Amino acid sequence: MKSIKPLEIFFSDRRYRIFFKIFLVICVAAICILAFSPLEESVGSYSYDKANHLLAFGVLAFLMDYSFPESKHFKVKMLALLVFASFIEVVQYFLPYRTFSIIDIAADILGVMFYLILKHKIIAVRSLP
Repeated sequence: MKSIKPLEIFFSDRRYRIFFKIFLVICVAAICILAFSPLEESVGSYSYDKANHLLAFGVLAFLMDYSFPESKHFKVKMLALLVFASFIEVVQYFLPYRTFSIIDIAADILGVMFYLILKHKIIAVRSLP
């Protein structure tokens, strides 16, 4: 008999999806505030900025995935994140204190891909006997 771990129950239980949806909305709002606000100081490190993009969109991919786990349109969920990343950069293009960066979009996509790879690795490990 396969034992069910508490985290598996939390991630699969319909009652908990509202928490993922709330955190998704909070994260999207926080990212918008950070992306559209003037910078207090210039970004100190280029790699630090890209790491923030990777982390933010990895977390968004996780929250999107678990907010709507019943959705059979996984590609649509991930495409929504790509549209959001592009939206941020387009808005920044029109802000005098921000700049458009295709590299930021690439870092966002890598964050989503990192989540997907990590998710599939965890699933593969769990399915081992």
